[in-house]
Amino acid sequence: MSRYIIDGGKPLKGEVSIRGAKNASFKQIIASLLTDQTVYLNNVPQISDVKITTSIAKNLGCQVNQTAEHCLELTTPK
Repeated sequence: MSRYIIDGGKPLKGEVSIRGAKNASFKQIIASLLTDQTVYLNNVPQISDVKITTSIAKNLGCQVNQTAEHCLELTTPK
């Protein structure tokens, strides 16, 4: 595990982007098929597993909208 040692006594400020977990994203897409309510997923990585799972979900009747670069809106009415 990586760790950083900071010397200097100054407070740290800033932002860090955390990438989405690739193994969780496609499972969450599959789980969204179990409800007729709209599901919003944020921080979704743009990888082939997610694209394949999204394609399968669409073929099963899910409406998939990409609302931002790493955000999906999924609705399965039936």
